[in-house]
Amino acid sequence: MPNRERHQKQAKHNRRFLDTIPTEYPDWSITVMMYVCLHGCRAYISGVRPGYDAPDLNYGSIQRILQTDIPDPQPDLAFSFSQLVKMSYKSRYHCQSDIEIQKVYKNAVQAYEATIRKLDELGISTVQ
Repeated sequence: MPNRERHQKQAKHNRRFLDTIPTEYPDWSITVMMYVCLHGCRAYISGVRPGYDAPDLNYGSIQRILQTDIPDPQPDLAFSFSQLVKMSYKSRYHCQSDIEIQKVYKNAVQAYEATIRKLDELGISTVQ
């Protein structure tokens, strides 16, 4: 797994892109929010478990690692990130109406903000 700095750099890169997505593409905004947080979580994991390299470090394994496989488990971070992952999947594959996607978007923003707040508390910044 790339180190903390590389994941944090990727999270910042994704966040800059998020800020450019027009409002008429909430599905893409949700997806990019998830990738900002994915790299933020990976940055945190690589910081507390240097050298930790799981070839299948996917959404589910990140949640498990944050809950149980690190010295100071982070269940709140695991929960908010997992909620964002679910909403990202839903926004990409469920072909929702405009009204439905706006509901998903609202919930995704809440999960995103909770994840970002927790990452900030843990010393992982996703802003330049």
